[in-house]
Amino acid sequence: MQFSKKAVTILLPLIFTGNTFAEGYFGASLGAAGVDYDSTGTESDGYGFGRLFYGHRINDFLSAEAGFLTGSSADEEDKSDSKDDIEIDIFFIKAKTAIDINENNSLYATAGADFYDYEIKDKNNNISKEDGVGYSYAFGWQYSINKYFNTSIDLENSDLGDMKSGSINFAIMYNH
Repeated sequence: MQFSKKAVTILLPLIFTGNTFAEGYFGASLGAAGVDYDSTGTESDGYGFGRLFYGHRINDFLSAEAGFLTGSSADEEDKSDSKDDIEIDIFFIKAKTAIDINENNSLYATAGADFYDYEIKDKNNNISKEDGVGYSYAFGWQYSINKYFNTSIDLENSDLGDMKSGSINFAIMYNH
């Protein structure tokens, strides 16, 4: 990826700033995305992905999150498939706002920048590569299991240049 060193240089200070490290959380999520690719009329059903992130609570209403997502739709075993294969990596930084419903439940929204790099190989082995800066936003529900662990589910839309995607994500977070 061409942008990875620049993105890490930008993201690392943002991840570790703040007056107290104790207001943060680490998380991991799994998701599945449906894809619309403008340039080739892709026939891909989408891709599955994993994501690691760190969040820092600025106040009761606002947090900042940064992390890395990687995903793929490639199925190396089934070459008879007429679908396109996608490989994707994203560094992201997002603002997150939450509204508490009760002690354990909250609704939230996120919006932010995505530093992306992806490759799409069509059924004829033609390869399209793209990298750049896009954006994404999500709406979701978060449940507090206890004071250390939360879980969430959200719906996210992303605009990554020629690729637009909608995904559903399931996450678990550790508060420290």
